Amino acid sequence: MPATQFGSNGFLAADFARHFEEANEQAKSVLAVQKELVDAVAQMNEHWLERAKSEAEFTTTMASKFVAARSMPDMTSVYQDWFAQRMQRCVEDGKHVFDDVQTLIRTGTRLAYNGKSRA
Repeated sequence: MPATQFGSNGFLAADFARHFEEANEQAKSVLAVQKELVDAVAQMNEHWLERAKSEAEFTTTMASKFVAARSMPDMTSVYQDWFAQRMQRCVEDGKHVFDDVQTLIRTGTRLAYNGKSRA
């Protein structure tokens, strides 16, 4: 018979304490990653709200320029400016979406692994 018995209070208490401590550390780790995920989503939301405001301002500005154009060359110039800025905004948005998705995947993966970093 082994020296440590399962029925002894000392062994059960030590085993319980060890499991409790492991569960506590795991919960802290998961909560930290959840907070990081919520913070990341909040930051993304803030960015896209600002982006929507910027888009509304851009649209208003460009509409004013189109209305003010008095000739076909003026209209062409305004259109070329609008198109160039539109394409630049699409590139910036695409990069930001890619970065956001990477952040969500990284954080979600850590969350799936109970908050532990994978090396």
